[in-house]
Amino acid sequence: RSSIAQEVLRVLKGLGIEVRCAQIEPVLSAAVPSRVVRPHYALLDTHKISQLLGKTPRPWQEAFTEYALDVFS
Repeated sequence: RSSIAQEVLRVLKGLGIEVRCAQIEPVLSAAVPSRVVRPHYALLDTHKISQLLGKTPRPWQEAFTEYALDVFS
């Protein structure tokens, strides 16, 4: 999950958007108190939405970059 945050930080910095943090430090889920049980590994399956729409959703990185450009421009 820290890889998602690191990618978001990389994209924002690459677009020249000022961010408050300099880096992302991974933290084990076990180190953060929570009453919610999280799976060790969870993968988003896009098979059903791909069948419904007739096309595969674009990569989240591409969609996030477009979003960031729209919001921060």
